[in-house]
Amino acid sequence: MWQADNAPNFEYIKRVFGSCIAPVADCTAKYYNSQLKDDMALADYVDYWITYRDLSDPKNMPLLYLKDWHCVKNNPHIPIYNVPQYFASDWLNEYYTEQEELNDDYMFIYMGPKGTWTPFHADVFSSYSWSANIVGKKRWLLFAPGDEESLRDKHGKLIYDITTSNELLNQTMYPNYDEDRLKRYEIIQQPGEIVFIPSGWHHQVWNLVLIFSTVSTRL
Repeated sequence: MWQADNAPNFEYIKRVFGSCIAPVADCTAKYYNSQLKDDMALADYVDYWITYRDLSDPKNMPLLYLKDWHCVKNNPHIPIYNVPQYFASDWLNEYYTEQEELNDDYMFIYMGPKGTWTPFHADVFSSYSWSANIVGKKRWLLFAPGDEESLRDKHGKLIYDITTSNELLNQTMYPNYDEDRLKRYEIIQQPGEIVFIPSGWHHQVWNLVLIFSTVSTRL
């Protein structure tokens, strides 16, 4: 699904997966404490991505991030990827695979242009996950379990975007925030690298260039 120059093979994606429907997040539109999402055909998303790229990241277009696409589940006849041996033990996805009536899993593909991102969060069910970059570069900020408490507002809600420092400096709204004591871990993930996210670690992720990655949440 990608070319020798590390660019997505849009023609192949559109031809093979064009009729697939996948969730797409608008990174410019906040919806409660997440991003506004809608479903989109892969063919339409590829057309959007090509236009966005050719216009050099236009500010008058939405910044759309295709994420949480159940590509493996929905295309069992196509060999998408093999799970690395280090992550072979996977109770969560084994359960969903055996319970076919649930029609679900936690193996995803993400793709999108430069600048797409995921708000501050922890993975579902207090699970762990791994993310493999096929193409592109990501920036991760991770926080050990418990450290996210200083990033909750007075109502207990987590910060949406941890880069909004002016908001965090509002001691009335974020009474537990202390920049000097808060420890964070930064990772720049290159193509071909896998990031492992332990259970309970909150994180926020930015795509520094266009990306194509696989993500799997596991127990």
